[in-house]
Amino acid sequence: MEEIKTKKVEKYLAYDKEFDTKSEAQKYVLYVEKLLSRDYYEVAVRPDLTEGRGYYDKIIISSNQNNLNSVYQYLMRAYGDPIAFVQNCVPMGNYHLSKKPKFESYEDLKKFLNTEFSVGIGDYRKNKILEAFYVKGNGEGEILNLDEINEKS
Repeated sequence: MEEIKTKKVEKYLAYDKEFDTKSEAQKYVLYVEKLLSRDYYEVAVRPDLTEGRGYYDKIIISSNQNNLNSVYQYLMRAYGDPIAFVQNCVPMGNYHLSKKPKFESYEDLKKFLNTEFSVGIGDYRKNKILEAFYVKGNGEGEILNLDEINEKS
């Protein structure tokens, strides 16, 4: 007959995750603190150039503090010139940025990134969770994934 044994396992908790080692937990805490220190923007993109009634889509952009030039560089690469023309005569912004206040907690940040936003125009409106991008200092963007610690971020 097999004997019953007990085994104690030490786990480390950091924010919403459990880790086997203290170093993994510390690495995650640093990553989350870096995420919380960034600037976040809700950006309206793909303007209605037929009637100028608004924008068809939105994205979220994350960047290091005071890095607005890199954000605009990314938007120009991804969506073209800053100004488009409604029916080739009336200027309209090709994208529109709204800066979000700093997030006080990781839960607030996750809630923002997982919120369904209403996007579209008129009968073409729908709710969706917005794509989020991290923009580096050189204006290059990559998809922001909170579940994956990115050494380059």
